[in-house]
Amino acid sequence: MQADSKAEAPCSRRGANAAVSQRVRFSHVDAAGIVFYPRYVEMIVNAYPEIGQGLSGRRLQFEFRNPAKLGESLSLQPAQNDDEFAIRASARDETIFEFQFGYAEHDQPAAMQAADVAGSYSVHGTVGSWMAGPGGQMHLSRYYELLSDTVEDWFTDELECSFADLRAQQGVGVPTVKLDSVIFGLPGDGSSFKMNLGLMRIGNRSITLEHRLISGAELLIRTQQVLVLVAHHEAAISSIPIPVELKEKLRVFYGAVL
Repeated sequence: MQADSKAEAPCSRRGANAAVSQRVRFSHVDAAGIVFYPRYVEMIVNAYPEIGQGLSGRRLQFEFRNPAKLGESLSLQPAQNDDEFAIRASARDETIFEFQFGYAEHDQPAAMQAADVAGSYSVHGTVGSWMAGPGGQMHLSRYYELLSDTVEDWFTDELECSFADLRAQQGVGVPTVKLDSVIFGLPGDGSSFKMNLGLMRIGNRSITLEHRLISGAELLIRTQQVLVLVAHHEAAISSIPIPVELKEKLRVFYGAVL
């Protein structure tokens, strides 16, 4: 799939530089009371619909800095130049996340078409009508929900360490701090797909993953994701080293796929 022409800016509608306010609602938050990141994608696309259209050849980058909580008002402040559209989201005088929407530097490498990350974990599915928009393609936010579900399943199936047990038994969460996606296309309603996950790096406090969404013979989306381990306190969240037992399981998985 070829990238769209660069004659127009990624988000060029009239008023695209106007700030937008979004209230964090109950439907946006997870069990910890903070916003689940696919809901940020929905907020952005609702405020700037062009971002959800013509995604082939686009690159989307998120950097999550602080959690937004139920009831807070989130201010989306955009900035536009010729090749990139950026948003800074803030609340309570803190940056919540930064988002960049631009053009991918390269078209899809032919050698990567339908190729899994070497020695990895995969889940399979079919795009249901509830995942698709009026044009029949998967909603962008649904893709990130699938990505999140794949990570959760990987923790449960391969690492034998479910998110639920981490939270209930250790008070530990695994939030995403960075996403970097290159989109070559989106699957359509009724299409079969594979979500493929590879472990790229084990840090002291972070885990770097690569995801590939594959449908038929095509690689549709490639995403790098950085997760961190955090401890939940009554009034705050703080990053922590990866627990020893979990780090050993990560090393076993990483060693098994090399």
